[in-house]
Amino acid sequence: MSTVKRATPNGLCWDDCGGAPKPGSFFLPGHDKRAERYLTAIDGASSIADKLAARGYVPGQGSLRAATLASDSTYEECGRRTLDGSDCRVIGRGAGMRRHRADDDQHLPADS
Repeated sequence: MSTVKRATPNGLCWDDCGGAPKPGSFFLPGHDKRAERYLTAIDGASSIADKLAARGYVPGQGSLRAATLASDSTYEECGRRTLDGSDCRVIGRGAGMRRHRADDDQHLPADS
C-alpha cells in the first residue's frame, strides 16, 4: 500500500496568493476553490470524470468507492437496503451519513 503524503498548514495560503490564513488553515476564505481551478488548468482535466479516469477510477475497471473505504477509516457503508432490496452502495461519514441513513424515502424499513 502506498503512503499518502499529508499536508500541513504552514502559515501561508496554499493558492500561492501570498496571504496568511488563520492558524491551522490552508486557505483564506474561498481560496480553496481558486486552487482547485488552478489545478484543473495545470492538469488539463476539464471535468471530474476526466480526473477520475486519469487515476484509473473508471466504473468496471477501478473502484473509487473501495479505494476511499480502504484509505480513509472515517468513511463507512450505509448498511441499509434500498427500496428494491439491494444493499445501499452509498458511503459517507459523520453527520452526512447519519442524515442519509435516516432517509426512509430511499431505504426499506429497518426491520425488513
